[in-house]
Amino acid sequence: MVFAAAQCRLHGGSDMTAPTRPVRREARAPAAARGALVEAAAGIAAERGLAGLTVQAVADRAGQTKGCLFHHFATKQALIDEMIAEQFDILDRAIEGLASAGKSKNGRFTRAYIDLVFGMAGPRARAAWDLLTNISGSTRNVRMRWHRWQSRQTLRYGEAEGDPMLAFVRFAADGAGIRFAGEYGQSPSLVRLHARLIDLTDGRAWIIDQAPERPALA
Repeated sequence: MVFAAAQCRLHGGSDMTAPTRPVRREARAPAAARGALVEAAAGIAAERGLAGLTVQAVADRAGQTKGCLFHHFATKQALIDEMIAEQFDILDRAIEGLASAGKSKNGRFTRAYIDLVFGMAGPRARAAWDLLTNISGSTRNVRMRWHRWQSRQTLRYGEAEGDPMLAFVRFAADGAGIRFAGEYGQSPSLVRLHARLIDLTDGRAWIIDQAPERPALA
């Protein structure tokens, strides 16, 4: 393990197999190297899915060695687990920030969730949502963790026993997020959809644009 630790590189920089001051360098290296590996894993998973995530690819992107990776993570699955946990942490912080800005307690989590899906929490949170949504479709373990995360959030914000309309609105937001990925802030129709979904969380009517009148049948 000492040899593997010595293979870690500082911030993706020079190889550290023969450091001049090993104690001083190793004090700085672990957190930076571990973080770089997790970030690299997230980037590759977002591009290729979990099936395309290999140890060598993660090490190369992070600017580290395979020995360094296995110093921090006993297995590839351990790396994946930490990468997924980090994405949920990002979502937790985003939801907390968005929910705290809301005035009404009713539907507070669902409104924050809609805002997150529509990119209101920033690109990092939206990227975490994209990643978890994409890999949950093909991985039962991630799918179950995703459901448990939403259950914890609804309990935290008091929505578990609330109107089932809130669950419907979150499903609608999920659909929009998957269908229109990358288009938020660019389409007036998506801006209107965002506003209408928010209105539904507060019990306000969803006003449908009036359709043109049909000519009377002869």
